[in-house]
Amino acid sequence: MTPMFVRKSKQNMMDVQENAKHTFMDKIAKGQYREENTKCLCGGGEDVLLTDIDRYGIPFKTVICKRCGLMRANPYYSDETITEFYKEEYSPLYRELDTCDEKFWEKYVKYGEERVDWIENRVGNLTGKKVYEIGCGSGATLYCFQNRGAEVCGCDYGEKFMQFGKEKGVTILCGEWDTLKEQGKADIIVINHVLEHIKNPLEYLKDIKVLMKENALLYIGVPFISQIELGVYEYDLFRYVQNAHAWYFSEETLGAIVKAAGYEISEVRKGEYLMCTPKGEEKDFIEPVNGEYECTIQHLKTWDRVLDIILKYKDTAAQKEEQRKEVLEEKEQILESRVQLQEERKQLVEERNELRIEKQELLQKNKEEHEKRLELLEERKKLVEEKNGLLEDRKHLREEIKELKNRK
Repeated sequence: MTPMFVRKSKQNMMDVQENAKHTFMDKIAKGQYREENTKCLCGGGEDVLLTDIDRYGIPFKTVICKRCGLMRANPYYSDETITEFYKEEYSPLYRELDTCDEKFWEKYVKYGEERVDWIENRVGNLTGKKVYEIGCGSGATLYCFQNRGAEVCGCDYGEKFMQFGKEKGVTILCGEWDTLKEQGKADIIVINHVLEHIKNPLEYLKDIKVLMKENALLYIGVPFISQIELGVYEYDLFRYVQNAHAWYFSEETLGAIVKAAGYEISEVRKGEYLMCTPKGEEKDFIEPVNGEYECTIQHLKTWDRVLDIILKYKDTAAQKEEQRKEVLEEKEQILESRVQLQEERKQLVEERNELRIEKQELLQKNKEEHEKRLELLEERKKLVEEKNGLLEDRKHLREEIKELKNRK
């Protein structure tokens, strides 16, 4: 089956992610990790293949049910594979690090504060409230609840991440949601970015009711498909699809699952979360959402066209940026040449000035020597004249002597 959408952009990956990806795919190739066919929660049997790889280029098929419009992975991984994957490759692949650090913790405390504010505005003072979080990660959100006076407890896999929260004083148990049973019933349960990872979210929502008080609040945060429209994934379906997700919900399809699980919805925030209470009749299958398949396909195609425009703009912008860089480089070279020429000119001027000084000195020296030579010539002239005078005197004396001898 040919997928409806093809990948058009590349997700940049850090070395730690690349290593985790290769490890994961190697285990798939060797049969250590297994895949299993999945069925839609509505019981429909006709799917349309949307994509055949995920955001990181891992072979991974995402389909949409034509009956109810619910998107899912088909096939997905076996229970044993999922458990091992979350222990070994999930954190380095999706969190970009193997253990929690202070920077990561602070980021998610800030994120948690926003969630706690929303909940507190709806249920009132949290002091004394019992709060559970399933899939709590490092426990940052529970830490925020605890700071508001709530009694908290969480569960997750990945003990390296959990350890950081434990050291901050948060109670975290290693395991699935049923590890929380012994802690009693909760006033508030948070499952944030967890339900999309669950193989059967309908049965899961039914099962966790045993942890809830009669009027408990269930907060469900998921990456709704509408986040693509909101620009969270740059309008790119392939940045949204990831091999860790078994399901992809719209506000309507998640609402149908929640109602089928016997909950009453109190609030839905587009692209972010759904709040509900355990009131209502449970059903075995979700009811098809009228027109959801056509609506989702239309939206996906629209976002894909928007992506084409964005990528074209990015290509144009990249070309302009490349041209700008070339101009700047040429300008830099010209400036460097100018500086070099200025330096050479400075050196030539200095050499010229030195030669002028040397010339002046030579001229002065030549003048002095010329004047001295003139003096010597004048002195020689006088000496010659004096000599000639003496010679003339000697001549006269000789003549006088000769006359005197002749007279005798």
